[in-house]
Amino acid sequence: MQFPVRVLLALFVIGAFAAIGVWGLVAVLRAERLTEAQRMIGAGGIVLVMALLTITDTSASAGRGPMFRASQTSGSVRGRSASSG
Repeated sequence: MQFPVRVLLALFVIGAFAAIGVWGLVAVLRAERLTEAQRMIGAGGIVLVMALLTITDTSASAGRGPMFRASQTSGSVRGRSASSG
């Protein structure tokens, strides 16, 4: 199977995010000097950061995130083309 370079790059980035997240969770949960509450706070923080990075990454790279507006599109607006006035 041959995939475009951008697909392979996207899979690599997703895998890197996942690996860093898992590594951080394992490190926090195995820490011996932390109490159980501190471990849970650390794990929650890592999950939150990973979720925020994922949301930011998909909306920024695709250009179609939750802040995307119709005024940012090129071409037709309400059935008319931009050049027809």
